[in-house]
Amino acid sequence: MFLGQRMRLLAHKWYAMARTTYLKAKFSRRFPSVYLGENVQIIGIEDCNFGRNVTISCGTWINVNHRDGQEPKKFFCGNNCYIGKNNFFTVGRRIELHDYFFSALDCK
Repeated sequence: MFLGQRMRLLAHKWYAMARTTYLKAKFSRRFPSVYLGENVQIIGIEDCNFGRNVTISCGTWINVNHRDGQEPKKFFCGNNCYIGKNNFFTVGRRIELHDYFFSALDCK
């Protein structure tokens, strides 16, 4: 019994790592000059736009709530931006982070 539970746990960890790697690769094809840290969550990615040389640090969560597809991109991040660790953005209508934006640790 213990061996079966251990095998399921390992399979779950392997699946999570493979899925994370796949999603990061898919994201890098769409936005080649954006660096993602670990545990970055972006919900509603189709309504996001990122410029060149953008870094999104670990633990950041971007949540696009209003996803109707009629307006232009709801979350816009310009060129040369740095989003710090453990930041949280929730988008109602629109958030624009212009060029050279810099946020610190734990911004909400």
